[in-house]
Amino acid sequence: MIIADPDTFRNEVIAHYHNDALLRYVNLRADGHTSIAALVGAFGSDYAMTMHPFIYINLIETSDAYKRTLVAAVAAKKDNPLWDAETSARVLFSIATDETAKRAERIAAAKELNVLFGITIIDDKGNTRRGGLTVEDLLKITPSAPGAASKVH
Repeated sequence: MIIADPDTFRNEVIAHYHNDALLRYVNLRADGHTSIAALVGAFGSDYAMTMHPFIYINLIETSDAYKRTLVAAVAAKKDNPLWDAETSARVLFSIATDETAKRAERIAAAKELNVLFGITIIDDKGNTRRGGLTVEDLLKITPSAPGAASKVH
């Protein structure tokens, strides 16, 4: 439920009124989520549906408590990188298969996926050509193929 008084988000009192939600917000931001997604995930959708949700976001992200805890949260994630090949593949796949995305964006994402998985390679001149993977190699990384690895890319 939304707290009608944005003064509870002010710098000197935010941790007192919203400590648990603030820590969740910080961790979501440290994981790379957008500020609006972190607001919803930590404080609830009511805050995002207000007339000006970025007032709350700005109050949160300019507070000393946020700045102090964000540094610690990011430092704690050093052993768990925000971006890796699997995350990249998942994002690219979601774009390539998103029917609401523009055609050019979908094609670009598919091309990047092909390079990431070695289906195509980019040569010295910047030209794209077939990579070193065989059909059997491709079937091994296809989740629905018999004998495919259990890890979905």
